[in-house]
Amino acid sequence: MRFHRTPAGRNTRRVRDGFTLVEATVAMAVMSIASTAALLSIAQSCQTVDSSVNSQIALGLAQQLLDEQCGKMYMVPGDTPTDTYLGPSAGEAALPGRQYNDIDDFNGVLLSPPTDYWGIPLTTDDGDGSTRDPAFSLASGYLNRFTQKATVSYVQANSPSTPITNGTTTYYRLTQIQILYNDPKLGQQTLASFSRVFSYVPAP
Repeated sequence: MRFHRTPAGRNTRRVRDGFTLVEATVAMAVMSIASTAALLSIAQSCQTVDSSVNSQIALGLAQQLLDEQCGKMYMVPGDTPTDTYLGPSAGEAALPGRQYNDIDDFNGVLLSPPTDYWGIPLTTDDGDGSTRDPAFSLASGYLNRFTQKATVSYVQANSPSTPITNGTTTYYRLTQIQILYNDPKLGQQTLASFSRVFSYVPAP
């Protein structure tokens, strides 16, 4: 510490520039709080983006499965439109994938990871019963947390959203497509859900 003499001849201390320990501690505390808030904001933004991406994927998976079902017949020729059994035949169930011919065969679909018509996991399929070049596939297991689910039931003619008692039939079938997601923290969630009513119109 240097001293200098004032005009009156008295010694005084020269003030040195800088921060005191208390000021430095307070500054570090403020920076720590600000950094924590910023990191939390970034983490929440990442979660929001991740959730949005998963929701869009689920919507696409649900639409793909519903479109696949809509391309099938209401029933196979020679069958009855009020057959009480809903689901694939033993022969169809033994085939890989969903090689179905009518809409009620989709009853009971529950697949994770989601697959295509041939039973090949999506993002690795080529759409023709085989797999694509790995260079054009997503990372292995990308859709492992997603599940395809489909149920088919008969519904009342005047209330097509109300399933009727098992063993009773009508000319109306309700299909419900769901895409489930197994969240590591929140557990299984439904990210997408589509419904469609199919009706049989008898020949005049």
